Amino acid sequence: MTARILLIDDNPFLGQLMEEFLRRKGLDLTIATTGEEGLRLLERLYFDLVLLDLDLVAPSALEVIRRINDGRPAPPVLLLTTDPATTPQCLEALRLGAAGVLGELTDLESIYQRISSLLQLLSAPIPGARVACHGNRSSAAGNPGG
Repeated sequence: MTARILLIDDNPFLGQLMEEFLRRKGLDLTIATTGEEGLRLLERLYFDLVLLDLDLVAPSALEVIRRINDGRPAPPVLLLTTDPATTPQCLEALRLGAAGVLGELTDLESIYQRISSLLQLLSAPIPGARVACHGNRSSAAGNPGG
């Protein structure tokens, strides 16, 4: 099974760029252009990881993180930001449960390496990666492949 990633970002150029790159790497990327769309997808589908634009508005990225982690098993969230001045917002997002922060202007290979490292920790299959052991994630967490 291929790792499934949800990108929630209102920048269509970044979405297209990441989709083409990550698909070439063997990852399955779904794109939502609003926080509400992303939350609806998370209610219906299983994802191993969420990439979330810190600059989202209505709802904000912080609200999206709150709602993702609202009492049910949730995939880890990596924040994407282009503005280093968002440090207080980044800290709040990490406090709410975000797994980390990535610069949107980081080269795509570095973003892929960060994604694959996190997925490896979670024992999700990573194309071309060697994983020492795989954890058994239950279907109760929404993983149909178990």
